[in-house]
Parts: sequence; C-alpha cells; structure tokens
Amino acid sequence: MIIARLSYMDPNQPIVPPTSQLPKFLSNSKSLLTVIGLLIILPVLVVAVESVQRIFPKAAEVLVPEKVLLSSNSYPFTSGMEIPLGSTLPAYFSAQAIDSNGNNITSSITYVWGISSTDSVGNLQPDPNLPIATFTPSKNIGLGNIWVRAYNSYGTAMTSLKVCVGLPCQSTPVAYDPYSLTDVDKKSWSWKYILEIVPLGLIPPRTPTTFEPAGTISRVEMSQFLYNTYRYLKGSDAPIVSVPFTDISNLSQNQRNIIARVYGLGLTAGTSATTFSPDMLVDRAQTAVFLVKLYRLITNIDPPLVAIPFTDLTDPEIAYSQNWVPKIYGLKITAGISATEYGPKLKVTREQMAAFISNTLKVISNYPSPTPTSIPTSTPTPTLVPKIPYPTSEPACIQKGPTVAFSPSDQSQTAGSTLNYTYSITNNDYPSCPPVVISSFGSHNLPIGWNVTFSPTQLTLNPGQKAIVTASYTSNKASIPGYYYVYIDPFSTSPEYSYNLIGKYAKYTVVSNLPSTTAPASTPPPPILDTLPQTPPAPSVTQENTPNAIPATITPQETPVPVNIFTQTIEIVKNTLKQIVDFFTPAR
Repeated sequence: MIIARLSYMDPNQPIVPPTSQLPKFLSNSKSLLTVIGLLIILPVLVVAVESVQRIFPKAAEVLVPEKVLLSSNSYPFTSGMEIPLGSTLPAYFSAQAIDSNGNNITSSITYVWGISSTDSVGNLQPDPNLPIATFTPSKNIGLGNIWVRAYNSYGTAMTSLKVCVGLPCQSTPVAYDPYSLTDVDKKSWSWKYILEIVPLGLIPPRTPTTFEPAGTISRVEMSQFLYNTYRYLKGSDAPIVSVPFTDISNLSQNQRNIIARVYGLGLTAGTSATTFSPDMLVDRAQTAVFLVKLYRLITNIDPPLVAIPFTDLTDPEIAYSQNWVPKIYGLKITAGISATEYGPKLKVTREQMAAFISNTLKVISNYPSPTPTSIPTSTPTPTLVPKIPYPTSEPACIQKGPTVAFSPSDQSQTAGSTLNYTYSITNNDYPSCPPVVISSFGSHNLPIGWNVTFSPTQLTLNPGQKAIVTASYTSNKASIPGYYYVYIDPFSTSPEYSYNLIGKYAKYTVVSNLPSTTAPASTPPPPILDTLPQTPPAPSVTQENTPNAIPATITPQETPVPVNIFTQTIEIVKNTLKQIVDFFTPAR
C-alpha cells in the first residue's frame, strides 16, 4: 500500500530558500563578536610580524661565519705587522666573525688562535673568555703568521696576519715546504740547515720536490742566494745599478738585475774589470769572501782576523783567502772540513751553502760579533771523509702537524640509536720532538639529550705514531628526523695540535624508519684545515680571510637550514585566516 502526503502551497507566495543553521559555537552573540575580533586582529599580527622580520632578518637564525676580521693597532703596518728587534711591547689582537650579510656574530661562536714561525719570533697568549690574544715578541729576527679560526656548528672561517720582527714585511722571498723534498735524507747532517733555510726562500729547491744537496753552485746562483738573504734581513730591495760586465748579456733580465743589485751593494766585484763569469762554479774560498762582505754590509762591522788551525791556505792561487777565512772562522760560520783543513778549492755544495747561510743568519741576529780569541781550545774532531761541514747538533723539533680523519662522513639510524665513528690521528712531528699528549676529548654543540663516549679517553702519541679513537654518539629518542652534525674536539697542551685537531665532524642522520640498502649520498669532506696557513693575507690593518689566505679553503661545504621562528608564525597565522575564510564562504 502506498501512502502519499500532499501539501498545499499558495501559488502567489514567493519561494524563499532555506537558511543555513549557524554552528553551535556561533549560536550566541558573544561567540560571534569573538570571531569578528579575531578577523580584525589577525591581519594586524601578520603585518607586524613581517615588519619585524624585515628589520631583524637574522634575529632567529643561527649565523654562519663567512669571514674573520683580525685587527691590531699596536705596531706599524705595511704588508704585515712590523716589530722592531728587541722590542718587548706586547701586540694586542682582536677577532670578529662576520656572516655573509656583514653582520657580527657575537654568540655561539668559538675562536682558536695560533702562530706559525720558523724563527720563534714570539709567543701568542689567547684570552680564555674573549676573542682577543696577546703577542709578545722575542729577540729573534724573522717572520711569523698569527692565525685565528672562528667556528660554530654551522660553519668555520679563518684568517692570518704576517708578523715581521726586526725587518720590514715587504719584499720578502717566496717560501717553500722542505718536507716536500724527496731527495733529502732527514737523518743527514744538512737536514737541520735545509729545514731552516728553505721555508725562508733563501735557497730555492731545484724543483718542487728536489733540493740536490750535493749540487754545485754557479756565481749567478750565488748572487741570487746572497741577495735573497740581504732582502730577507733588510726587508727592502737594493737599487739596480749599471755594471761593467760584458759576459752577462745571455742571461735572463732577472739574473742581470740580481747581478746589478749585488754589484751595487759591493758583494761582488766580478772576476775581472769586465767579466763576471756567471757560469763559473763557486769554491769555498770565494764563499768566505761573499759571506764576510754580507755580514759587513748588514752590521757595519768588519769582523777581526783570528788565528786559525787550517794548513791548506798557502797555495798562491787562493792566497787572498787568508784575509777572509779567518774572519768567518772567528764568527763561527764554519769549522772547516777537518781539524786542519778548510778545503778552499773544493766546490761549495748546495747543502754546505744552506749551512753557511743558516750560521750567518744566527751570527747577524746576535751582533755585535763575539770577542776574537786565539786558536780555540777545542776543535772539531778530525775527519777527512766526507769533506763537508760538521753538523753542530741534532735538528730542532719541528711540529709538522698531524694527519687526521673522521669517518664515515654520514650515517643514518632511528632516533635514540647509537652510531660509532672512527677518528684517526697520526703524529707527523720530527723525531726529536716530545710526545703529544691528548688529555681528553669532547664534542661541542652536541644536541640536547644526546650522549657521546670516547674510547680511549686520552692518548700519548710519539712522533710517527698513529692512533684510533672510537666516538659513540647516541641521539635523543625525541630527535626530529633530519641530519645533525657530530663533532670531536681533542684537548692537547700543544697549540699546533689543538689547531689541527679541533672541529672535525661528520653527519648523523635521524630517519623515521631504517634506511634502505641504498647507500646514503656522499658528503663533501669537512672544510677544516689539516695544515697551517702559508700565504699571508692582503696588506691591511684589518685582515679578512680570502681563498688565497690559507692553503685550503674553509668555506662550509654544507650547512643545515636554520629554523626561522618568524616564518613559522606567519605560516600559522595565514593558515588560521584561510580556515576562517573558508568556513564563512558559502559552498557554491
């Protein structure tokens, strides 16, 4: 049975669409007024937040160090800081890390200071609480580089400043790395002198990897070595003068200029009135003349003649050497090739020349010359072979710096898991150096709730020794999926080691699920220096780091995107407004 219900509708009455019922929370006037108030206030909040972000664009971000400014006004400046020899006035340095927008980074930033110097030109004492350091010069003539490195968990930057004690900073020779030489026996008598001279650029290597210790020296090469030494000590170039020599036209322009400079300085008069004999090999008798003239030029002191034990200076061909060899013997620049022989006719070798120049520098650094004495009471032990200068002592300790590695560069695991990383350290110091003690390890900027343990907890490394440290990082169970940087910071009493070891890092990637068998993407090696800075920065009272200021660029390879609280606030407000507008917009 079908039941139908019919309603009567007046055809003359207009049709009125049904009205929608208001939601319960808008069923009273108080709630409705609240919503209207929110609609008025929220746009104002959006405008205010965006204005604050424009005024303080970095207020909620972690700043990445882009460069470091190093400044000091303690001493005169040219292409570096020039300190008079004998001065004890300290020099004060201050550092400031700068981000890519030119903003100062004043919080969550760490500074590490150090000094590299072949001549022990002074001591550097950093302040433990402020980005400043105090440099106290020594009494040694020489060059050094003061460096400072600034880092936080998102990047690192570095700069350096040349310090010149007892000589101007401009016009210094090019330096070389003696450890790159493959033909020099590190246990030979001459290694000590080569190690001292080559970094100063006074005797350049034959090739980037060879020194040729037993190689002979021509007169044009000797001129270059003498002039390099003069320029190193005086810090300025000598004038180019006209010369009477007719046998140097085939030389390069640079070689002719060098000969003209040493001729003008009075270091050479040639082999005759019109000849220089550039290709003639230099013997030990001629070397005595050159070195005495150099000493006299720098100090304005003519060293006295002293009694000598050598019996091989009587040949008429080298009779002139009787007026020169006693002087360098009295200065202790040479002890001869035996107790009774100087070897005046022997061709001087490159390793012998390194010893001659090294000893000359030491004597000049301590002039006036020592009081002349009679024949020394003790003479070197006689020997005839090899005919070379006697080594005076074991080569000094040279800290070459360690080789370090932190691996793997990236690992993935769920929150709360433990991942192990391997940290290897190789002590590359010279064998005469003492062991390096690493008293403890740490990890700066470890995320909240994370833990790290090290095994072993401390190390003692002898020169040439390698050690492995296992660092175990356990993430917080509440860590948000993403990548995090984990660091290892060894603490050592050796400043050079603290500089080279600190700040090595890798990535710990927190995932929501265990990663697939696909290997994670490789990460570029961390941008931390394993070597000291070699090239000084551009001349300026305030030095900025540039790609050429150090042997390896310290630009961060990868930095996490910092969380911006203003951006999050704007997004929340915009989403809320959109939901309210959508709610009141009638469906079509």
